[in-house]
Amino acid sequence: MKQPTARQALAHCRREAKRARTGQGRIAWLLRSGAIHEQLNAAGSAEKAYRAALQDDTSCGAAWHGLSELGRLSDLEYRRLPMLVRDTPDDSEQRALLLFAIARERDRHHDSDGAFAAYEEANTIIAGQRPFDGDTLERETNAIKTAFSPDCLAQTPLAEPRGPIFIIGMPRSGTTLLHEMLAAHPALVGGGERDDLLVMAQTLRDISAHSSFAVGCSRLIAGDRRRLAAAYRDACRVDVGKGRRIVDKLPSNYLRAGMVAQVLPTARIIHTRRSPLDTCVSCFTTHFQRGQSFTYSLERLVTAYRLYERLMTHWRAALPPGMLHEVDYEALVREPALVMKGVLDHCGLPWDASCLGYFKNSQPVTSASRWQVREPPHQRSIGRWHRFSKHIGPLLTQWPDHDFGMTEVHRGKR
Repeated sequence: MKQPTARQALAHCRREAKRARTGQGRIAWLLRSGAIHEQLNAAGSAEKAYRAALQDDTSCGAAWHGLSELGRLSDLEYRRLPMLVRDTPDDSEQRALLLFAIARERDRHHDSDGAFAAYEEANTIIAGQRPFDGDTLERETNAIKTAFSPDCLAQTPLAEPRGPIFIIGMPRSGTTLLHEMLAAHPALVGGGERDDLLVMAQTLRDISAHSSFAVGCSRLIAGDRRRLAAAYRDACRVDVGKGRRIVDKLPSNYLRAGMVAQVLPTARIIHTRRSPLDTCVSCFTTHFQRGQSFTYSLERLVTAYRLYERLMTHWRAALPPGMLHEVDYEALVREPALVMKGVLDHCGLPWDASCLGYFKNSQPVTSASRWQVREPPHQRSIGRWHRFSKHIGPLLTQWPDHDFGMTEVHRGKR
């Protein structure tokens, strides 16, 4: 079934908010309305929705956080936030959201120490609400590597690139930027963060009665793979229509790259990578609407990132040659045309200059990078970790070489 468009969802929010009139029900619909306006690049309308929510509840952390994300807090409002925090329960999500707003404003005012303290307190609250099991993730990673060996994946040879394009990587590594640039190509449609592969993995887990989907996938016969591929194409066809290919951007699909190779040999995979210090700091200073439990402490981030690195090393050796292409975020923002020509060539597509005008796209953007991709490529986020260097010891211990993973293009050399 085709999902409602953002504008249809927005109209529904307005009706429900009007019907609720007052109370938490109305606030919830106003907050949802504000979030959709953000996705549609309508900052003024989003601000209006958040301020309407504050009229009903002046301590609404989600509304204050939304205004901070928009950069629409006055100095007087900024100074008021600590008082609101004091009146909010210690372990509540509202308190965490107020603290994220304070942190963002302190960051804007160049108070890095104060910002990090607020980020840390906010993350501690959310970490208590979103458990993370590093041991389970490690077992899953090992099971994936065992099931999707080079010999196993060699049984499904690579086919011509005419299928979907999957963008994988860590959150905050440039996946949204690359998605928007590809979605601007006339032969492609941006699918956003689709859950089709997640559903497929869960189906395989249920069928195989094994804790890892990878075991079930590695046992598929040709007919099973064809049926799963058809189901994926059918799910995409509703949103894409005929004649164009979909760009499927769910960062965590790096866990399912082997499944892509087995089930969708006409697909291509693009892996975005960024300095681990910048990636982890960006994750730590972002409040995600759901999931991403590994981002709410530096120690969790180290565990998850190291396992991600281990699996990507495996995929480089195990995936069929020609399926995986890797893009460095730092190179993408410094040399966008050069990098995108390589990406398009990998996907079997001709160069199109519209990819560089992605920020003019009116399509909704739902990820945490929704505002960053509304402007041309910039280098302002490179090296952001430096401002918090006094506080990120667990990260610096893991990656003491501050230029880790940097290519010559990263460093501004050719």
